[in-house]
Amino acid sequence: MCSGIRTSLLIADGLVRTAVLEITGADLAEKFPTTDTVEAGMVVEIDPDNPDHLRKAQGAYNTRVAGVVAGANGLPTGIVLGNLEGSETHTPIAMSGRVWVYADATERAIESDTLLTTSDKPGYAMAVRDKDRAQGAILGKAMTRLEQGKTGMVLVLVNLQ
Repeated sequence: MCSGIRTSLLIADGLVRTAVLEITGADLAEKFPTTDTVEAGMVVEIDPDNPDHLRKAQGAYNTRVAGVVAGANGLPTGIVLGNLEGSETHTPIAMSGRVWVYADATERAIESDTLLTTSDKPGYAMAVRDKDRAQGAILGKAMTRLEQGKTGMVLVLVNLQ
C-alpha cells in the first residue's frame, strides 16, 4: 500500500475491484496461437490457412495485419487478454499501445510521426508511401526514427487501421 492512498480489493466469483490498478507495461495484447516461429517485435497477420491463428506478416501493405508480438526491447506487455485454458504457450500480440517493432527503412526513412504498414521483409514494418494502398493495412504510428537504408527497431503506437 502506498502512503496516503487507501486501496480496497474485493474478490467474488472472479470479479476484482480496486480503487487504483497500476499496469507496468505499455500495451494491450491478446494471446494467439501462431503457425510460424515469431519473436517479440515481429509484425503478424491473420493466417488465411489456419482459422484463429496468426503468422509472420508477409508482403507490403498487407490488410491481414493483426499487430506486433509484444515484449520487444525490454518493454513489457501491459494487459494480456485471452489467458484461457490451453493458451499458456500462445503468443501475446499487441493490438493497441506502445511496442517496439522490427522496421525496414531501406527505401524510406521512418520519422517519429510516420504511419507504418507491413513490409516485403517478413515480420517487419515500413513507412507508408501510398496512403490509398495503406487503407486497412496500417499498423500504427512511429514514435522514434530510423534512418533510410537501415533496418532496426522502432517504437510504435499500435493503432490498427
